[in-house]
Amino acid sequence: MNYWKYFTEHVLGEDMCIVLFGLILAGVFATTIVSLAVFISNLILS
Repeated sequence: MNYWKYFTEHVLGEDMCIVLFGLILAGVFATTIVSLAVFISNLILS
């Protein structure tokens, strides 16, 4: 019972699913960049 898959395919549609996936990827990427930047700045400052 994959509710999320059903929801994305039937409620949002194909295009919206791709957009949503892109947004999630962008969010993960941004979080990683920010975490790295904080880590590096802490190394430099310490």
